[in-house]
Amino acid sequence: INAEYMGIIPVNFIRTNPRAMFEFFPILKGKYLFYETYFALTAIVVIIALAALLAVVYGILFIIKQRLIIPNVPAVTEPQSNEANNNTSFCLEMTVISQPTNRSNEEIGPSIPSDSPIYQSRVVPDEQRMLVMDRLSLSMRVIFEIAFFFGAFIILILGGFSIIHWIIGVLLHFGLYAGKFYVTSKQMFVKAQARAIAFLSGLFLFSLLMGVSTSNVCVANQFSTMNEFGRLIRLSHWSVTTWLTRVIRIPKACPDGGPCNYYFTLPENSTKAVFLTVHTSTNVPRIVVSYSRLEDFERTKTLEFSKESSMTIMWGDDVESLGERNIHTVHIDQLLPATKYQMRISYLLDKSLITKDVIYKTPREFKLNYITSHDQISFIETGDMGLSKNASLLFKLVADQKVDFIVIGGDIAYDNKMSTCYFTWDSLFTEFANVFNKIGYHYPMILGVGNHDVGLNPGAKKSFDLKWLTKSPFFSWFPQHYAAAAASKNIPPPIERQSFFFHTFGDLVIGSPDVSMVSQISGPQLDYFTKMFEQNPHSVRMLSYHHPLYPACGFKEKKLQDPTFVTRFRPFIDESNVVVAFEHHNHYFKRSVRLKSGVPNPREGTYYIGEGAFGVRLSSKCEDPSTAYLGKVSLDNHFWLIEMNSSTVKLRAVDAKNETLDAISIDPVSYTHLTLPTIYSV
Repeated sequence: INAEYMGIIPVNFIRTNPRAMFEFFPILKGKYLFYETYFALTAIVVIIALAALLAVVYGILFIIKQRLIIPNVPAVTEPQSNEANNNTSFCLEMTVISQPTNRSNEEIGPSIPSDSPIYQSRVVPDEQRMLVMDRLSLSMRVIFEIAFFFGAFIILILGGFSIIHWIIGVLLHFGLYAGKFYVTSKQMFVKAQARAIAFLSGLFLFSLLMGVSTSNVCVANQFSTMNEFGRLIRLSHWSVTTWLTRVIRIPKACPDGGPCNYYFTLPENSTKAVFLTVHTSTNVPRIVVSYSRLEDFERTKTLEFSKESSMTIMWGDDVESLGERNIHTVHIDQLLPATKYQMRISYLLDKSLITKDVIYKTPREFKLNYITSHDQISFIETGDMGLSKNASLLFKLVADQKVDFIVIGGDIAYDNKMSTCYFTWDSLFTEFANVFNKIGYHYPMILGVGNHDVGLNPGAKKSFDLKWLTKSPFFSWFPQHYAAAAASKNIPPPIERQSFFFHTFGDLVIGSPDVSMVSQISGPQLDYFTKMFEQNPHSVRMLSYHHPLYPACGFKEKKLQDPTFVTRFRPFIDESNVVVAFEHHNHYFKRSVRLKSGVPNPREGTYYIGEGAFGVRLSSKCEDPSTAYLGKVSLDNHFWLIEMNSSTVKLRAVDAKNETLDAISIDPVSYTHLTLPTIYSV
């Protein structure tokens, strides 16, 4: 292999095969359940382990107590006179015998003085023994109560993760404690009914408080700024919040007033149409968007066109009122590429007109065979976002790049498909709002699907009702394609939204496959992308997806989580002449050599670039890198800046210090197999 394409891999940069989430579970192996159910099972297993430990301690204390009740060491009694013997002697008796023995001294043996060292070292006085036994009894009672608390808490965990309704959890929790109270205090129910009723009322309030406090659990990760969101528990990069902690610590996401979030996503014809999505309070039934070209608006001070919201979704009925919102989406088409538009979002709220102005810039249209201002196009590609110190630094650097759009290859807000983690998305919108405020206009986003976006491992053997899509922010908040069965170009409802799609920017096509998270990578999905490429035969083709085909860790192909990667997906990429495949998930920086059919091919191969490390906690070192396909690899948070014209595709990796980690240039024409006409200006 040519060293020019091999690059250098640090000798100490070695790591094992990245394991799938919850692969440690016996039998299940992370394949059959959503993450939120695994979170609940993990908590239950931990509690059972703690209860088992307490049971062991309880058993040890019980054995010690039994040995104190029936000791194997005799105690000494006070000397008594014996009329049959003129000599003074002492009678020995067992602790359990209350009367003096009738046996003779000869049967007992020679008398021993009470101050003999034999007894001084072995005697356990009654008072000391009883004190120890009392303390042991108290300790055993405390251990039992703690173990019982843990056992009853399992029911609250089931309610907190919505496996059962939290009210049912409260009733079952109360029933357990009430049953225990009845068994241990039967006489109170008979002799002191009023006191028993008061005690049971207190138990119910205790169960209700515990149930309310632990309801609507959110388990989010990769958010080191979770303090401001009411974090209850932090374990490494994982954070847990509940209804109570969020109510205490965070404000309402979408109160009455102006829109709380607004952003742009793209349909297939990405330079001439856009989806504008606006989050408002639940008291706003619809919105109107008026718009015009910015230069026309600056001249006439009027907005020429107007559209009502094409779809409104009432979201958040399964979370606290803090997270509820109405999600309005407006489809705006017949736009011009590379053009700024003045848009005004308006709606009525309590008979008052609320307005919000925003400037949107359509992406430029890339052309291979023309030299115009429009054939220049640039975008940012990244993935595995997170919120951390490095993420904040990278967002500031993103704001310095006036690109046409941004592509995020999955694991966006790390909400794990838990609607209770809505605030992770809101905090991410805040970061993007800061970017757009600095730039002075908004550009669109392309969002690929990752395992933490849908709470599933790739290839999971999980049968689920598609209605869960309406609860997932990834599907319900971000339309990214037109309705498949509609004659006109309509916005699909969440239940009909796909996890894979493509976007065209003239002669640039970017596909976003779902690598077997919701839809299997083989079969209809590859047919969909094959047809898409056939419709754009002379295009520069790129893919952005989550789990890598060529991971930075370099584990063998037989260990890949989905074998269809090798048997179906890799041949598809090779046959489609994909220029760059952006990969994510493993939290590294990596760039492969040009590969085709799994081996280096410096002339016709595809670059595999990634690997999902924007603001997340980076992975640890590897133990088995594959030097056959890695060009560069390191542990650095970063994003990729892609700048294209008709003759060159430039890719540059930027880290949190604004330093270039890597840079490559590609001739896009070599991938299209075109004999282009003479390039000319227009």
